[in-house]
Amino acid sequence: MGDGRTSLRAMGDWTRQVLVVEDEPFVRGLIVRVIEEAGFRALPAADAAEALAAVEDADPDAAVLDIELGPGPSGIELAAALTATMPHLALVFLTQAAAPDITGRPATIPASAAYLVKRSLGDPDTLIQALELVLADGDPSAGFRKDRERKDPLHRLSPAQRDTLRLIAEGLSNEEIAKQRSTSLRAVEAMVSRIFAILGVSSDSRISPRVAATRMYAAHAGLPSARTGD
Repeated sequence: MGDGRTSLRAMGDWTRQVLVVEDEPFVRGLIVRVIEEAGFRALPAADAAEALAAVEDADPDAAVLDIELGPGPSGIELAAALTATMPHLALVFLTQAAAPDITGRPATIPASAAYLVKRSLGDPDTLIQALELVLADGDPSAGFRKDRERKDPLHRLSPAQRDTLRLIAEGLSNEEIAKQRSTSLRAVEAMVSRIFAILGVSSDSRISPRVAATRMYAAHAGLPSARTGD
């Protein structure tokens, strides 16, 4: 890192603070270490409730957020709540989902936010570069908006099909999916067949299409938290 970036991490005796919201403890620890080794002060939180509690006693300059945070508000919803009272907050989404719509959550990502996908983050320095860019009010669209560079097979599914695939990945039966989606069992069976065909998981008799589709969903979106009460 060059000296030109130092001012983004510390201003005089003030070290810039970064809220880190990640529900997996191991991953959260890694992110915190990378950020602190780069000269920032990390404020770790496991979910939206912990994040909101943390900002009561601190005024972070930026936030690194996962999207799927288990039961409760998503990282996108948390970002909206945080920026409503802290419009200066720079945002970096660091998540498993290739794009937010895969998870069935609200899909609006602010244009000023960076969006990085965990599995494609080969160099931890990329996270620091993205963080420094958004702190400097730079444009993240060149290289730091992976949600706009989608190549995953799930993008071929319609929103309804993606939501049905999410429910499959949660382990729901076709009967339960029909209840969740307020439709008929026959309609769900037809949609599930189309999903398997689109994803190309229905031609190998040695593998359960349901298991193969779930693995594909997990690879590109992470395993979903059960939200059967939504």
